[in-house]
Amino acid sequence: MTIIAYSRDERTLWPSGALVAEIAEASDKQAKGIEQLNNAVAEIDKVVQRTAASAEESASAAEEMRFRCDMTFQWSRNSMP
Repeated sequence: MTIIAYSRDERTLWPSGALVAEIAEASDKQAKGIEQLNNAVAEIDKVVQRTAASAEESASAAEEMRFRCDMTFQWSRNSMP
C-alpha cells in the first residue's frame, strides 16, 4: 500500500470512527438513562408494596372494629330490660 492510498483510506475511515464514537457515547447515555429508569421503577415498587401492606393492615383493623361494634351492640341489646 502506498502512502497516498493509506492517506486516502485514513480520510475515509476517520468519519466512520467518529460515528462509532458518537454511537458508543449515545449508547452509554442510553444505558445510564435506562438504569435511572429501573431505579425509579424499583422505588415505585417499594412504595406500592408499603401502601398495599398498609391498606391490608387498615382493612384488618376496620374488620376488627366492625366485629367489636357488633359485639357491643349485641351486648347492649341483651343487657336492656
